[in-house]
Amino acid sequence: MFHALSKILFFATTPVMWIAACLVLALFWKNKATARKFLIGGVVLFFVFTNAFLQDELIRLWEPEMSRLENDQNFNYAIVLGGYSVHAPKADQLNLYESGDRIWQALELYHTKKINGILLSGGQGQLLGDLEGEAAYTARHIVNMGVKKKDLLVEPNSKNTRENAIETKKILDSLGIKPPYLLITSAMHMPRSQACFTKIGLEVVPYNVDGLVGERKFYFDHMFLPQADTLFRWNIVIHEWVGYFVYKLMGYV
Repeated sequence: MFHALSKILFFATTPVMWIAACLVLALFWKNKATARKFLIGGVVLFFVFTNAFLQDELIRLWEPEMSRLENDQNFNYAIVLGGYSVHAPKADQLNLYESGDRIWQALELYHTKKINGILLSGGQGQLLGDLEGEAAYTARHIVNMGVKKKDLLVEPNSKNTRENAIETKKILDSLGIKPPYLLITSAMHMPRSQACFTKIGLEVVPYNVDGLVGERKFYFDHMFLPQADTLFRWNIVIHEWVGYFVYKLMGYV
């Protein structure tokens, strides 16, 4: 139930929905004065949520900087949180989202001996369907990329960040695997993720990847012109903000 409600809440809090709602109400509202207010509201929301500079500055308040390990650092396992890919069953391809940096960074750390093993955490996150879970199909592919099966653990049951933490802890405890553990996820996702792991008593070192912002940009297009990708990037940002707030209310962080 919590999983389903979180999906619905995410859908209802996307800026695209707010803008669309204002424009639809402006079109069909009988009172012209009220309809005009909805139209103005929709236009204002559009320009606010397509401003890349404003978005970047707000993200900086939340997103930690990218991570880098020193040459002498080593971790028993890197825990890689799901949400970075989709599987193409007919072609048997691992197709990565922008957050695919999670798995690529884990592979680089493994091949450079910074981590001894990889634990993939993530099941089927869709509301409906009985598809192969993300951790399971990713495991098959990264074995072909040089990861030894003995160095690979799969947690296939979790559907959200809290379950990532709980199910991962079960595996590590059952196998007697000692820390240190490295937690790999997108920088925007890290505050909620690390808080979930800490809450259940699993101490991890954060490794932030897939950052949404870099150096500040002060050119005209970035500061003033509407950007379509900025509008949809808000889905990621608001998803994390709402997710952290809900997890806080539920006592998960």
